Amino acid sequence: MSRYLTKQFLAALLLTAGALLVAVSPAMAGSVTLNWDPVADADLSGYKVYYGISSGTYPNVVDVGKVTSTTINNLTDCQLYYFAVKAYDQAGNLSTAFSNELSGMPKPTVTAVNPLSAAQNTSNLNLTLTGTNFRTGATVALSGTGITVNSVSVGSCTSLTANVTIASSAVAGARDITVRNTDLSSGTGTGLFTVTLADTTPPTLSAIASSGISTTGATITWTTNEPADSKVAYRVQGVSSYTTTALNASLVTSHSVSLSSLTGGTPYEYHVISADAAGNIATSSPDNTFATRSYDYVTVEAESCTLASPMVAHNDFDTPLAFSGNYIWTPAGTGTNTNGNPTAKATCNLTAANAGSYTLWVRMYAATANNDSFWQSMDSSTKTALTAGNLGVWAWTKGASWSLTAGAHSLVLGHRDEQTRADQIILTDDPNFTPTAIPTDATPAVISAVAAGGVTTTGATITWTTNEPANSQVEFGTTTSYGSTTPVDASLLLSHSVALSGLQPATTYHYRAVSVDRGGNVTRSTDFTFVTAAPADTTPPANVQNLRRGDTTP
Repeated sequence: MSRYLTKQFLAALLLTAGALLVAVSPAMAGSVTLNWDPVADADLSGYKVYYGISSGTYPNVVDVGKVTSTTINNLTDCQLYYFAVKAYDQAGNLSTAFSNELSGMPKPTVTAVNPLSAAQNTSNLNLTLTGTNFRTGATVALSGTGITVNSVSVGSCTSLTANVTIASSAVAGARDITVRNTDLSSGTGTGLFTVTLADTTPPTLSAIASSGISTTGATITWTTNEPADSKVAYRVQGVSSYTTTALNASLVTSHSVSLSSLTGGTPYEYHVISADAAGNIATSSPDNTFATRSYDYVTVEAESCTLASPMVAHNDFDTPLAFSGNYIWTPAGTGTNTNGNPTAKATCNLTAANAGSYTLWVRMYAATANNDSFWQSMDSSTKTALTAGNLGVWAWTKGASWSLTAGAHSLVLGHRDEQTRADQIILTDDPNFTPTAIPTDATPAVISAVAAGGVTTTGATITWTTNEPANSQVEFGTTTSYGSTTPVDASLLLSHSVALSGLQPATTYHYRAVSVDRGGNVTRSTDFTFVTAAPADTTPPANVQNLRRGDTTP
């Protein structure tokens, strides 16, 4: 009984080992067909085929009988084999030597292709073939006419790529694909690839839109009903020629093209262009439009900001014109610069319309190199020096740049040097902007307190005041047409005095004051009058006549 069980156990063990051996062995699906010339021997009985995976070593022998062609099956795909043949006679005698040795893999098989189809008139199409036993140097052929194989690249024993061109004359329908190795072994996949009718219909364009519009750019998007490439033609409205973006050759159905280097605040028109794999081109029409966002220019007068003492607003009577006639400064002897944290400062509340990089410009006046700078800071950022580039003149000075969000921000100009003046402030996201504006005074001086004093027989002094510095002149005469004008006193004054001379005594004179401010604005007062003094009486009375006694009556 124990011996029987032992035999059963051994049998089971052998069966299990055999199953494991089959499980881990490579697939034995390949075959090789061999032909040879017959041996001229009267008692020839048959042939034996010898093969193995090493040259000259043939562990496998197959008696194929008295035939000169046979197929060896169950070979391992992608394995190189070596074959030889011997003849044997009825007495069992074998040929003394092997035939010539033949080497090769099992014959190729073609099981799949990608893509499965393509249209007529398709150029440079890469077909990826899947199968077995592909060897370097293999060729590919497709059945029928009209398909040219341009090149073949064997990637591995199981994959190769064939680049083909399908002529417009190629007949539509299924095609067989044959792979032939250099040893002329070949395999064919039947009906794996299909030629379809040529695509002559361009893509359908839809959902064309612009978005992400900034001062210098925009994104154009659209969809197509089939994979196609992407480009956009655009121009400023009113310009004749278009600019075309570089072609994005990716074949997609959702398209997005970015436009850049545009001009802010400008209307543009555009159309989209897509071509499918067959080269059919679709162009949108009519043009769509968009306008780039205008640049933001935030302008404030420095004196309108919140000022912390000793920084104050001051009129500009002692300097060339400032906008609105005022500027801010820290007067001499009052400022303190505590290591970049001054108490004297102007805080300006500004609103950025857009998110982006903003640059500060300040119109400044610096009398000397020691009085030429402020501290600048945005939203409590690190303070940096803002230094005037010119001395003795009002000039625009470029300040720092900051990346700002849309909305409210706080700019601080802090005391750094006494007597440095700041007039108008501009904050802008225009990277190409340089301000050139200068103040223009269109408001004439106001004349008041006009009076005539020191009137003599031949002269008088006319006085008046103005609310801003202006020159002095008087028009005068004996009628309201005047007719005489004093020379201009070019001194720009607030209190004016002009002497008149060469007048006639005891005469009524009309006059009016004239002042011109430094903006060239002329002011004339209303008409006034005065009377010159009468001349002194220097004529003696007549001589006394007929002097006589009045007491002659008795």
